[in-house]
Amino acid sequence: MSTATYTRPKLYPKQERAFFNNKRFSCIEATVKAGKTVAAMAWLLEQAILGSKGQNFWWVAPGYNQADIAFRRFKENLTPGSFTAIGTPSPKIIMISGPTIWFKSADNPDALYGEDVYGAVIDEAS
Repeated sequence: MSTATYTRPKLYPKQERAFFNNKRFSCIEATVKAGKTVAAMAWLLEQAILGSKGQNFWWVAPGYNQADIAFRRFKENLTPGSFTAIGTPSPKIIMISGPTIWFKSADNPDALYGEDVYGAVIDEAS
């Protein structure tokens, strides 16, 4: 089995407390450029790293354009060889250990039913 090294990006104490806690749900409201996306990406990635083969993790954005931004950022910042990225028809990143991070649009909420999801970020939820 292949392995990869992960180092959490440097986060401010408020980012750490908001995202990395023992709560089932966290709702983060902050100003533009406060680091919400970076912290959310780190949290979701860590959930996936701790996940098992076949488990699903979701990044849900208001539309496909926003979901694609997160998909590209994940691909750019992950260690080459630690994942497989599939762009179409449904963008996803399959970690070498087997969990999958899906990048979804909430423009049709009914399309989000059906799968078991072990962790999710709902971006721009307002």
